[in-house]
Order: sequence, then C-alpha cells, then structure tokens
Amino acid sequence: MTSDTAAAAPVKASNPPVAKKPRSRAGSVSKGRDGSGPARPTGDGSTVRPAFDPVYVAEKLDIWRLNEKGGGFMVRSSADNEWMPLTRSELEAELQCIGLAKGDAREPVREVERVIHYVQQHRKVDMVMNLAGYWPGVVKLDTLRVLVRKGPELLDPRPGDFAVLKSMLEGMFMLPLEGPEMPHYFHVFVKSAALPHDRALEIWQSMVRQIEVADDERGEVVVSWVLDQTVLVYSWLFLMLEVMYRRRDGDNVARNGHALIVAGKADGGKSLFMGLLKKMLGGRRANVEQYLTGKTPFNMDAASSEFLGLSDAPLSTRMEDRALLGEFIKETVAEVEHRIHPKGKDASYTVPLIRRLVWAHNDDQDNLRQMPPMKPEVRDKIIWVRANAVAMPMATTELDDYMAFGRKLDEQLPCFVHWLMTEFRIPAALKGGRFGMLGVQEPSLIREM
Repeated sequence: MTSDTAAAAPVKASNPPVAKKPRSRAGSVSKGRDGSGPARPTGDGSTVRPAFDPVYVAEKLDIWRLNEKGGGFMVRSSADNEWMPLTRSELEAELQCIGLAKGDAREPVREVERVIHYVQQHRKVDMVMNLAGYWPGVVKLDTLRVLVRKGPELLDPRPGDFAVLKSMLEGMFMLPLEGPEMPHYFHVFVKSAALPHDRALEIWQSMVRQIEVADDERGEVVVSWVLDQTVLVYSWLFLMLEVMYRRRDGDNVARNGHALIVAGKADGGKSLFMGLLKKMLGGRRANVEQYLTGKTPFNMDAASSEFLGLSDAPLSTRMEDRALLGEFIKETVAEVEHRIHPKGKDASYTVPLIRRLVWAHNDDQDNLRQMPPMKPEVRDKIIWVRANAVAMPMATTELDDYMAFGRKLDEQLPCFVHWLMTEFRIPAALKGGRFGMLGVQEPSLIREM
C-alpha cells in the first residue's frame, strides 16, 4: 500500500461520552400525570427525606395555647424574643412564612395543621399574664400553668461614681439630732413583741452618728449628730434587689419584705425618690389606692408589678378605714400567696408574688391621722422614715438644668445598685426576723401620732 493510499484511508472518529441522566434527589417534586397538583416527593430509593416533626417546630417557636374556649395562641417573636398573641389564622400565616405547607381540599392535614394539633394537645396553659417577680416563660404554680409574657427590666449594675445620688439620699434621710441619746419612746417590735431595752439601744446606736455640716451663719464647719436613716432605706432596698437579681439569673429564691413608708414635707423629693425606686425595682409600678380603699375589686396591675405605690393618696381618717389599711399592709407584707382578680374573670387565682409596698405621704397631722393604728403586729411589718425637705444637689429651676439633673441620676443609678450589691452590708444590729432586717419607725413620727 502506497503512502498515498494510506493517507486517503478514513480515520475512525471516537464518539463523545454520553452524559448520564442525573438521578432524582430526595426532596425533589413531580406533578401528577395530568400536570396538576398536588406535588409529591420523588426519589431513587437511595436517599430518604426526613419525616416532618411537628414537635420540633412547636418547641423551636415556643408555641402555646390558652386552654379555654376561644383561647388564642402565644408565639415567641423572632425579632425581639417577646411573646405575641395570635389567632389561629395568624398562627397559620406565621407557619407558612417559615415554609410549612398548609392543607387544602385534596390534603386537609399537612404540616401547618400537624403543628397546631400538637400544640392544642400538648402545650396548653391555664393563664396568660404578667406576674410580679417572674421573667418571660411558662411556670408551674401549684396546679396552674402560667405563661408570663413580660418580666421586670432590672438595671445592669456597674462600678462608678454616684456622688450626686448619694448626696440627695443623705440630704433626705439624715435627720438632725440634739444628741445621741435614745428617746424613751423608741421601740422595735418583732413578732408583735417589743425588744428589750438593751437590744433597742443597740439598734438606735447603729443609726446615730456625727457628721460635719457647714454652718453658713458662722462661716465654719461644725460637727452635728444625725439619725442616719439611709441604713434603713439601703438595707430594705438591698434585700429586695438581692431576690430580684438572683431570680433573673435563674435562682428560684423568694422572700417578702417590709412596707416602706416615707413621711416628709411637700416638695421634699418624695416623688423623685419613688421614681428612682421604680427604676431600680424593674420599671413596673401599680397604684394600689383604689384597690386598698375598696373602690375596685380588680387588682391585675398589682399582681404584675414589683412596686406597689401610694403617693399622697387621699385616704380616710376614719378608724375603721385605718384599721382596714393596716390589714392590707399586713397581708401584702406577710402573705406568700396573693389573690388575683383580673377584670372580667373569676377571682380564683392565688399565686406567690415578689413585690414591695411603698407609701409616700406628707408629715402633717392630717396625713398622720391616715396611718393605720400602730399596733405591735403592724409595726413589725413597717419601716417608717421621715424625709427632710432639702435643696437638690444640682440646680433644677431652669428646664435644661432640670433635665440634666434627671439624666445624671439615671446615669448614676446602675453604679449605686452595684455598690449596694457588692459593698453595702446591713448593720448587724438591724439583722433579724423572716424579712432579713427588723422593722423600725422614726421615733418622732410615732410620738406625733
């Protein structure tokens, strides 16, 4: 064969490789023969699509249902982690938004319906309400399962300066004395019985001290005796904050506390002090004047607030009403479980609550006659202090100055709380009793009554 013949022989071309048809993966879908729905999963048998789990979805989204006729659903918001009340149709829409399939005429029960069915069977609550001293979540109280929507918002303590706030509080609660002698009418009661004289004297001496005071008339600094009531206020506040911060961190502790009553002159800073207490105790305050005077039986706001406040309330001076007020104070302070009467519902709830009663009133004779009779069983449940009417440590006349003073106090509150929780110690003489400290009343108030 010549080279020409060899060159003319055809060259056999190799066929390109045939691409294999990709296998269907589990999770893909195909239509029916007629091209209409519903779409159904297909696969080649080598992989398996995980079965849908409604339990996982219900618990992941934290869905609950109020167990009563027409009861709605509660779902945690993914935006701010707060609870949202939803109707069934709203819940269906939420579930569809995360990709779950809703039933139709051909297939009535699909993923959405299975989640709702599981919730209705296994995630029921008896009540949805905020409770004093509780953070968001579902809690079991005796036989009741309660969903708490919102909790108190405590300050974040931090070390720092609180000189302005300290100056204001010391100006309010340090009373001038002529000397360190204990008045004969100073008594301290525990379990309705007065402490021995020596024990009362020890308590008195823990609050009396000397301080340097500027004498403007003489133009010099002088030493003066004062009754330092700040130790009473700080001890009372520390005991409440200790419970609140430990509960916030998951420690299931609880303790009742004395009613704190502040008597002072008009425009002496009592309302400002009440506002500061509200911020330190979690930001929730209920005005209980109407409830305790019988003007309303509903007390849902009092059940959901850590701070029960009375401020210059127009209370009665009739002895019957004063005695009733004393019973209200005793019940609020001493009882662990409290009756709740929401508006429009039966008053059938009795639950443990964490809260404190604070009453601010003027110290004139008319207001002193509103106080309950100072029986021993009432006095051991009350801390009663007298507040001075003193100038604020910063200017407040002009609007800008007034606002700057408020901002300064807000800035210093977390530092004050940090000091209370880490450095302050309750004086040994004041320790005792089931509340952690003894109930003490400023003696001149008792005398003037």
